[in-house]
Amino acid sequence: PEGDAGTGMVATNSVRRRTGNVSAGTSIFATVVLEHKLSTLRPEVDLVTTPAGDLAGMSHANNFTSDLNAWINLFREFAQLNGGSVSDADLYGELFRSAISEQADPDAGGMLAYPANSWPGSPKGARCSCVSRRRGSTSQTSCARSCSARSRRSRSA
Repeated sequence: PEGDAGTGMVATNSVRRRTGNVSAGTSIFATVVLEHKLSTLRPEVDLVTTPAGDLAGMSHANNFTSDLNAWINLFREFAQLNGGSVSDADLYGELFRSAISEQADPDAGGMLAYPANSWPGSPKGARCSCVSRRRGSTSQTSCARSCSARSRRSRSA
């Protein structure tokens, strides 16, 4: 459900210990009601409380549907550039089915996408993201930046 964390917890009846919920929209987060305090600091987990005051752990990412929509737009554009046509419903369906298939790579082949709007040369008002991929067993990455605006699309490396 959309809304703040407390609303989502109540709406999904995830207020008891060992229950949790996921809220997916422009950003995405998961909240799990804890049985006990965490034994060590986990910087990726924010400690919050349920509406009743029980301790819960929340992990949050700023990008979800905006990045997902950008990928769908890129795949649609690629299909069109190659003389094909595919509906958004088919693109989303194939992407989601692929992500949960037995053949899916657990870490997406080392791929990481993150916002890149502040890079020099980013078009004003465009939404840009950078996709980097681990090369072999090293941590070296290369980055391909993709920017889109309402009426035009530009790409640069």
